[in-house]
Amino acid sequence: MFTADRITTLSPQECYELLRDNQHHVGRIAFDDGLPVILPVDYVLDVNHVVIRSAAGSKLDAALDGEMVAFQIDSVSSDKPPPAHAWSVLVRGRANVVTEPDEQRFLRLSQLDPSAGGLKPFFITIELDTVTGRRF
Repeated sequence: MFTADRITTLSPQECYELLRDNQHHVGRIAFDDGLPVILPVDYVLDVNHVVIRSAAGSKLDAALDGEMVAFQIDSVSSDKPPPAHAWSVLVRGRANVVTEPDEQRFLRLSQLDPSAGGLKPFFITIELDTVTGRRF
């Protein structure tokens, strides 16, 4: 069981490093589609944006509308007894669809290939408006 005294706030730099060091892993995007929606996504970090890929659907619709979304990554150690450490980073920012051809070409070089497979031709960026994190 965790207690409040075992939770520490991560600095913005620590959060950014965790986002950078864990890219190409799975995170979660959360947005409002009439009801709250949370979906797993692969991501990369591009300067001041989290970048994901998407097919047509609710994620793309949210980005086309420039909605505020949340994106989260986390990790829990598998050490026994109970986890020796865990951390979580939360990003909040506006989602946008990348429409500029040069930027699309650049992002294709990132090798951001969705684990779920399938055709996901659209790149969505999430601005790093607010980045917070905790370690416990």
